[in-house]
Amino acid sequence: MKFLRNLAVASAALFGATGLTAKGKEEIKDLRTHSLQGFHPMYWDIGGDAVIDTQKKIRLTPDYPDRQGYAWSTQFLPDDTWKVEFEFRIHGKGSYLYGDGMAFFVAQERTTPGPVFGNRDYFKGFGLFFDTYANAKHTYNFPHIMGMQGDGKTPYMANSDGDPNSVGGCSPMYRGTTEPVKASVVYLKGKYLQVRYQLHGEKWEDCFTVNNATLPEKLYLGFTAHTGEISDNHDLISVKTQTMDASTAANLQHQDNAPLLSKQNAWAALGWWFKLVLVGAVCGVAFMGYRAYTAKQNERF
Repeated sequence: MKFLRNLAVASAALFGATGLTAKGKEEIKDLRTHSLQGFHPMYWDIGGDAVIDTQKKIRLTPDYPDRQGYAWSTQFLPDDTWKVEFEFRIHGKGSYLYGDGMAFFVAQERTTPGPVFGNRDYFKGFGLFFDTYANAKHTYNFPHIMGMQGDGKTPYMANSDGDPNSVGGCSPMYRGTTEPVKASVVYLKGKYLQVRYQLHGEKWEDCFTVNNATLPEKLYLGFTAHTGEISDNHDLISVKTQTMDASTAANLQHQDNAPLLSKQNAWAALGWWFKLVLVGAVCGVAFMGYRAYTAKQNERF
């Protein structure tokens, strides 16, 4: 029986060591102040025609003409490194005519409605536009995704759908989907800004990357939308924002957008499997030891 007690002590020591190892420095950290899920927006300002559905979404605009709405964070993003992953749906009654679109912003100005997909013009920061209505002829298709780096002095050229402003774009069929569409923006100061998207729960696809990207500091995170003579529902379904160390962000540029885990959570997830195997091993050794012990006792008699 002394043998079994020793095994129990050894097992406890091993579990303690595993727990200690799990307490590592976090390389990836969730930012609750810049995330939305469940839609009790403590750290957000919701305005314009936007309506909160506490169970499902924020409807930035309903499918009616001449509407605009926004959701803006009240806190600054980190200056150096961040990732924002969000889900949205753009849909409505229109089969051929619909618009105008919605946008993701990281900008120094906030909650000021305007002509750039519901946000003010001459913004300073970065805008990602989900444009569903073409104002001019293009070599690419619509709906379209386009990025613009705003310097606070240059206007968005709406008549040409922002072609002179574009730092990159792509044309996935994200309007009218039955399931939410996912998009992600990853920023590593001085290195890159990368945009990806996911349709129908399939593989993440690259939209564009801006190399050597440097954005202004003290930026707010925002989502906006507007309708004109034609309209659509523009729904923001979830937002998850994270910050990370530079090496993790650099590696992320060349990886698929698998769900990010903090180092601590990753250790914890691995730890459960390790502990399960460890329990089996300890029980096996204990059983074999007990059998040897009882056999030896029986030999005495």
